[in-house]
Amino acid sequence: MKPSPRPRLASLILGISIPAILFSGSVIAGELDDLLSPDKAKAKLVDASATEAWNGVVDAFRRNDLEKARELGNAFLQGDYKTSPYQLLGVQVMLDLANAENPTVTKDAALTVEMKRLMSERDALRTKHANLQAAINEADATINRLTNNRTRPVQEGTAAFRECSRASEQMRAASAELEAMKPEIEANKVKVGNVEVGTNEKLKADTLKLLDMLVQADEIEAAFAVTNVFTRVVGNDLDIAKKQQDVIRLREDQKQAEKIASVISGEIEPLIAVGKGEEAETKLNQLIAKVEASDQTASVKRMTLVKLKVLGMKVDSARDGESRGQAVSASEMAEIGKRLDVLEKKLEDAQDFFGTLVRSIDGFSDFSSDFKAESDREKVTTSLREKVKSGAVSKEKVDNLIKAKSQHAGILREVEILQTAAPKLGVVQRGRLANLQETAKTALDLLKSVTP
Repeated sequence: MKPSPRPRLASLILGISIPAILFSGSVIAGELDDLLSPDKAKAKLVDASATEAWNGVVDAFRRNDLEKARELGNAFLQGDYKTSPYQLLGVQVMLDLANAENPTVTKDAALTVEMKRLMSERDALRTKHANLQAAINEADATINRLTNNRTRPVQEGTAAFRECSRASEQMRAASAELEAMKPEIEANKVKVGNVEVGTNEKLKADTLKLLDMLVQADEIEAAFAVTNVFTRVVGNDLDIAKKQQDVIRLREDQKQAEKIASVISGEIEPLIAVGKGEEAETKLNQLIAKVEASDQTASVKRMTLVKLKVLGMKVDSARDGESRGQAVSASEMAEIGKRLDVLEKKLEDAQDFFGTLVRSIDGFSDFSSDFKAESDREKVTTSLREKVKSGAVSKEKVDNLIKAKSQHAGILREVEILQTAAPKLGVVQRGRLANLQETAKTALDLLKSVTP
């Protein structure tokens, strides 16, 4: 009797055991693979560009560059991204924190209206106070002028006496009005303070909610940055301080998990590289069991297993290839790896030459070949093609554009040759080839459109 199939490593790492199941003849392995594979036709829940933009905001916060955080945060909210809930809330909270020193900035409509009214009231009070003080100063100056700074009396019944009397009455009336304004000024201060407290309480509630989401998503660095900025711009708060201590502990746990996962990867990757899938699987299971039996905290163990998920998938792939007899020999793997290294270096140099050349053309100083949308690539292509056709680009630069086209075409041909070995390649190598092909083809399509 054959032994039951062993549970997959990817499932072990997720804490899921898969029982041995007897399949009927109507369900073959290929059908099962199709059912278990993610539907690539479905749209991704979160754009890679959204994650890249999110990381930019987090990095600005980590560096306490709130001006940059505001700029990147506003761009994120205006961008056409598919974001995760924590990314959207996170950027909104980070913008609120960046604006915390300005109490008139808030997303709460009621608070905003009330604060604007109070600030308008405060401006009116300030204007009135300044006018009354100016009247007092003017009257005082009049009396000083007529009495030689109050050292010489004025004779009753004279014009000077009457002018001094008027000035004295103006001072008395203005001073009385200033005194009467004090309750209004104090009341305005109290009301503004109450709105600021309301704003900060809402910001605190949003921040606590965000921190819970970030911790759940293992976005520990983002959570650490948020707690630091909150404490700096809003002030000390017991609830935030408690979360900050949790985040600091998780941050240390994450670093420990990264070290453990790195050591384990260092032992498993070489086995995968030479096609020893069975041995890699056995070794990884042993090391996972060792982690789970260790005295590390539950969060360190959980983070370590999450970080090993991709490694487990690599091991599964290597084992599948080995069991089907499709794994390439160590020497073949090494040779293909060298060819990929050379090809990637050639593409990097070609991209540098291409990018530097385009940026040297007037009007394209900000050019980047990393287009966020197809429409961006089309706009650049159209603009550059018109520039070349109009003769605004020198012959030398046009010749260099043709040279860049030839370089990318050659690289693409080499990629196509390597792809003939695709059935024998590992997941990582196929991914590298796909990246090479996409990058070279994008640049080549653009160059074909703008050159003769």
